[in-house]
Amino acid sequence: MIAQRLKPETAALAVIPAEPTHAYALRALSLTAYYATTEEAALWYKPEEFMSRMQAFPEGQFVAVHLPSNEIVGYTSGMRFHYDPSTAFTETWDQTTGYG
Repeated sequence: MIAQRLKPETAALAVIPAEPTHAYALRALSLTAYYATTEEAALWYKPEEFMSRMQAFPEGQFVAVHLPSNEIVGYTSGMRFHYDPSTAFTETWDQTTGYG
């Protein structure tokens, strides 16, 4: 893992596994990055959704932390699900993610 190779005394960023305490910072970062409107923000990027991903697939969630300020400046979010390529994929994003 890249975070294990970084030396805190020389690195400006660290990539670490996401934790539930990061959920509100991830929401704020997402709203900034994707220019969400007030209406969209009410529907998208809920902290509970980030926490749900961490619970479902913790090994697929990472954050980039700016070490001098301890600010979350980036993230990656992965998910796993069963997919049968011989069947049309017609469900919605909410259905695929289990509404989170």
